[in-house]
Amino acid sequence: MNMGLPLPDEIDVSEIKLRSVSEVWKDIPDELHSKKYIPLGGNAIEFLRFLDSWEQYEALANDITTYAQEIIEVRFEEAIEVAKAYADGKLERPNETITYYGFPPVLTIRADLQRLATKMIYGPSTDITFMGLDDYTREVVHVMSIHYEEGLPADWWYITEDEQDILNRRHMKLGYQLKEIPQRIHDWGECAKRLRDIMLDYRNERTPQWAHSAYSIAVFYTTFTEAYELSNWESIARIYDGVTAKSVYGLEEPGMGYEPWPPILNTMFGLTRGDFCEKIAGMIINNLFYVNHIEKEILDSLKKHSYEIWEVINKRLAWGFVHNGGIPLPRQTILSTPPKYDPVTKKWVKLINEYPPGPRFNYQELDLSIDECLRGILFDIDQNFDREVRKEDIISMGHGLETKFMRPEDWREKKKVKKVKKIKKRKIKRIKKAIT
Repeated sequence: MNMGLPLPDEIDVSEIKLRSVSEVWKDIPDELHSKKYIPLGGNAIEFLRFLDSWEQYEALANDITTYAQEIIEVRFEEAIEVAKAYADGKLERPNETITYYGFPPVLTIRADLQRLATKMIYGPSTDITFMGLDDYTREVVHVMSIHYEEGLPADWWYITEDEQDILNRRHMKLGYQLKEIPQRIHDWGECAKRLRDIMLDYRNERTPQWAHSAYSIAVFYTTFTEAYELSNWESIARIYDGVTAKSVYGLEEPGMGYEPWPPILNTMFGLTRGDFCEKIAGMIINNLFYVNHIEKEILDSLKKHSYEIWEVINKRLAWGFVHNGGIPLPRQTILSTPPKYDPVTKKWVKLINEYPPGPRFNYQELDLSIDECLRGILFDIDQNFDREVRKEDIISMGHGLETKFMRPEDWREKKKVKKVKKIKKRKIKRIKKAIT
């Protein structure tokens, strides 16, 4: 079955030439403010390995940023469509339907868990604005916001380059323009607070009906937008890495974060990396493994308007599905060894994740195409799963309103009955053994 994405399976991965991780790292200019965080971005380094040089990345930077912005826009629109269908009772099997979460838009969530998870973490009515900083200048260059009402996405907005009057707004007490605050205030937390001062007023002007809703901002460097992960568990792990860059890894400041922090997340980020992944995955997808969806509209647009970027992404995705035997499963993600930073020398001593041996998801072994993988695949696989992946482990394929269900509706009930029978059989065996 081919879902029709423009990603050819005929790419010969053995012919793909990659630069070494060390070469890529040396090639990144030291004056790049985000350089010290790049190892925590996972696939950001992987992406750069497919390019000939940092100069090539710079030449393509505007196209890459546009690609990332378009993805977020498509995801926000889709999240609202799925939420509306769910609220209206028109979403078939919401417990097997996956959509992108708005908080942040790189995480995937089960449609039926979104309302509960959002209320639990953020409250019933809340806005979060994502503010992207230029990697060289730390100037605010991208602003995008999404609103959740009664735990479901209801609206979003984006400040374009034409709306410079907003980016030029000044802080009432400090006198700094919004776009220059990160340049003036280097302390990450204080910078975020001052950005929020201005953005809160703007939020209230733009959507006065939600002026009393909770409001947070999330600040990040634009380089992190290249860190697309093929596994939903890997996406969760990267959030942890970015937020705990200071508290766990020893860097001078966090790599990303909210201002203010929802209390429950403050507790969550105090956990170990593995425990954090399990807790968040449990809340948003019942700990299941999902091969992340990437939007067909974006790939089509890239192929038409920016073929060079499409070609790079094409190769990276093809490589990602087969490198080291495929995509790491949840068990490998939580047991992986992350990059290591030396806070004394202020240098990275290990730049990439290392994973324990074990089974992975390899699309070829399941007779699937890369096209099908990029439509999204939900597996009946959690962090305890440690055998080879089989085709019968697939619960659904696709994403949002285009989900295709691969099992009969009553499969969960049959699974419970089968589990009870196994438990009873084990008890009987133990009793017989005790008697004899």
